[in-house]
Amino acid sequence: MAIADKKSPVFDWLTGDFATDINGKVLVVAGMEAAEQVIIKAEQTTRGRFRIYANPDNVALHHKYGNDASLILTRPDITDSVRLSELQRAIKEAIIYDAWVKDVVDIVIARQDANDVYVVFTAKTIFDKEVTVEGVLTSVWPTNI
Repeated sequence: MAIADKKSPVFDWLTGDFATDINGKVLVVAGMEAAEQVIIKAEQTTRGRFRIYANPDNVALHHKYGNDASLILTRPDITDSVRLSELQRAIKEAIIYDAWVKDVVDIVIARQDANDVYVVFTAKTIFDKEVTVEGVLTSVWPTNI
């Protein structure tokens, strides 16, 4: 099966669970829709938080899924400029390994207030289409810097 034909479960962002049909079967999509699901889900998942992504038998795959943004946001020992640089790296690193993603570009990160950081970026896919993701990362940004 070619990577372009692989499928991904549909996540219902409002309920925080997988979308199902009337029989309770998880809905799946392929192609660009699947790539979009994977990109958004990886960015919203904290790396290392869920056991389902653990792979102690293969260090290269152990907790590879997800991002480190929440860890970076809460580090009191780095400057704001380093924090912004590390957030950009974490956003890109969370999805660049995926076979559907060719590149991550135009990452913009702006501190909104003491707790929220606005993020927008574009992921270029193998389908010659782009996924633009935007939202707010909420955590406690150290104020003693």
